[in-house]
Amino acid sequence: MIFAVFASSTVSAVVSDDFKPYSIAVYDKILDGSSTDIEVFHTAMSSDGSMIYFIGVDKSTEHMVVGYLNSDGSGMRKYDAPDDSAVGIVVNGDGSMAFFISGSNIYKIGSTGLSEVADIGSENYIWSLGTADSGDYVYYSISGKKGIWKTGHNGGGSQTVVNSDNFKVDGYDTSFIHDFAVSSNGQTVAFLSSGYVIGDTVYDKSEVFSWVNGNYDQLTSKGTANDGYSKVLLDVSGDGKNILYIYKGNHFIVSSTGSNGKELGSYSGWGQLDNTGQKMFVSDSEKGIIVDTTSNEELLLFPVEKLNFGGDIGNTFISADGKTISFTVTDDQYDSSVYVGHFYENVDDIAPVSSSVLQSSKMAYSGISLEEEVAEVEPLEVETEMITDVGAGFCGLMFESRSKPAGSSVQIPLTLSGVKEGIGNMDLELTYNTDVLECIEVIKGGLTDDSLFESNIMGGEIRVSLADMEGFSGEGSVAYVKFNVIGEEGSISELMISSITANNADDLSEMGLDKKNGVFEVISVDDGMGDAAGDGGEYSAYDALYSLLMSVGKIDEHESMDVNGDGKVTSIDARMILKLASEKKPVGDIE
Repeated sequence: MIFAVFASSTVSAVVSDDFKPYSIAVYDKILDGSSTDIEVFHTAMSSDGSMIYFIGVDKSTEHMVVGYLNSDGSGMRKYDAPDDSAVGIVVNGDGSMAFFISGSNIYKIGSTGLSEVADIGSENYIWSLGTADSGDYVYYSISGKKGIWKTGHNGGGSQTVVNSDNFKVDGYDTSFIHDFAVSSNGQTVAFLSSGYVIGDTVYDKSEVFSWVNGNYDQLTSKGTANDGYSKVLLDVSGDGKNILYIYKGNHFIVSSTGSNGKELGSYSGWGQLDNTGQKMFVSDSEKGIIVDTTSNEELLLFPVEKLNFGGDIGNTFISADGKTISFTVTDDQYDSSVYVGHFYENVDDIAPVSSSVLQSSKMAYSGISLEEEVAEVEPLEVETEMITDVGAGFCGLMFESRSKPAGSSVQIPLTLSGVKEGIGNMDLELTYNTDVLECIEVIKGGLTDDSLFESNIMGGEIRVSLADMEGFSGEGSVAYVKFNVIGEEGSISELMISSITANNADDLSEMGLDKKNGVFEVISVDDGMGDAAGDGGEYSAYDALYSLLMSVGKIDEHESMDVNGDGKVTSIDARMILKLASEKKPVGDIE
């Protein structure tokens, strides 16, 4: 497999003085979700901008993984998450270590792999994590508990950092601490007190507090009545002097002493601050924006229609010096790629693209017209070998079996297995029962991401044709067929590959491929509870990911993903599914 990587050797540009401290931005795709088979859904960047850590799902195994790579795309490592569960990753200043939550445990990840730092006990779960630049301690809060604690990065006993008994919310006792953030030097902790207590009644009133060297200060509300809106804590600047939060859908910044509070504006993304708190990096409607928090001036970094990132932008991070950003882009197939952007004042300062970058960099003049004038671009070809361990078993294409409740949707893969020779082209005819399933779309698979691909849905028949210049082989998905489930409970549809022809990529000779048909069954909501993929077996992190996509409106909600039965699909359902996955529970086994 060959990836074309482009390095800018000569760039002709007119650099504007209107936007400081940089005028040119270069964006590198350092991790391609479609080609690496990793579905990334959470990242974190070290404050020096050198390292990216991630949590995701390995699509080939459907197991959750954690890992890291350098910000130039080199040196990637990934590890299976303990008990197939991982959330809430945080990174120290130079990226030498990170911490994440798995079940009731805190783990450290670094150059030597994974190690357990703390076990909180199965009766509780860890709500939030934080760390300072040194990484000497990992900070954490616990669901329903009134405090913030820290423990050493190599384990040991816990120490109390914030004691909820030592401060009040609008003069009343606190209930518990929700989210928090730690400054780079560890001397400031911003936190969210989620409620207050009068007698035996707990009132829902989220307010932002600061803890600076043992002193507490309530930064929001200051005694006003509960207006029904909760604050959401986002970040604290590296120097600990500014705190970022959301209130009534708008981003606000306030000093850690409670002075100079101001509204920054309404954005769809979660912002993050640089070291001084003067710059906020945030996404909004598929755009990347840096906001000057002192003047409210906005720098539009990359409108998606100009740079063709082609998806939703999230996981926005900015380095301490404000010169490096990282973000993810999730496309329509839910493949998430990781980008790193670097900012330069002068064209001559632009660094060459690393040879490990999977796709050519994108260049823009920040905040101006985004017209680029790249005079000479030299391609650097990096050849990587794809090694597949294939046994003497099935060699061909399988239409996989699935089962889901009526009214839901399902995405069923056509999976290639055991093929060593490159396939240059393929024609397929598929059939199904139109009383049970309604086909709505056919999309490319992981193996055919670079192929020319066309399909036609004709009643109960689907035709798929594709051609690939380099050829594809090995193990993976050729296509996904999306259906709405319209049949009654208990009804069945065969998923048939009625015809398949393929030719070798090298000499166009005909390839004889076996085929395996699948079956789809309409099951009850209870039998399919929490099984987003509809593949039965044990719960997986993939199921939890789909419930998160439902919770933010990227996928239509369905009652089968309402695991806790509260009438809606939220992150609580995702967390419950992660717990079921960590316990290796079979689908349907929900206590």
